[in-house]
Amino acid sequence: MSHLTGELRDAWVKLREVSAGLGEQRIYASAKAVMFSRSSCYFFARPKKASLELCIFLAGELDHPIIKSSKPVSKQKLAHTVLVHHEDQIEAPLTEWIQAAWEQVPE
Repeated sequence: MSHLTGELRDAWVKLREVSAGLGEQRIYASAKAVMFSRSSCYFFARPKKASLELCIFLAGELDHPIIKSSKPVSKQKLAHTVLVHHEDQIEAPLTEWIQAAWEQVPE
């Protein structure tokens, strides 16, 4: 994510700090995204020109204005897409959803 500038770079740094602070996990680049994983991926971040696209895997469907889309990815999980434009967006409820996704993945 070194090519990000300004507000997106700050948002990326804060997002990485929040997720890394949850506990032991693997954070790695995969194609065009950065994956955050325990035993399996619980969310990923994909850089876009004007935003970071986050895809958070949760067991239940979320109904919130910042959710761009939700789609099933398995019998139990839905992928919730959120666009982040600024570091101030890396706060509740987004951080709570990331933590919930992390907790739903077995160690």
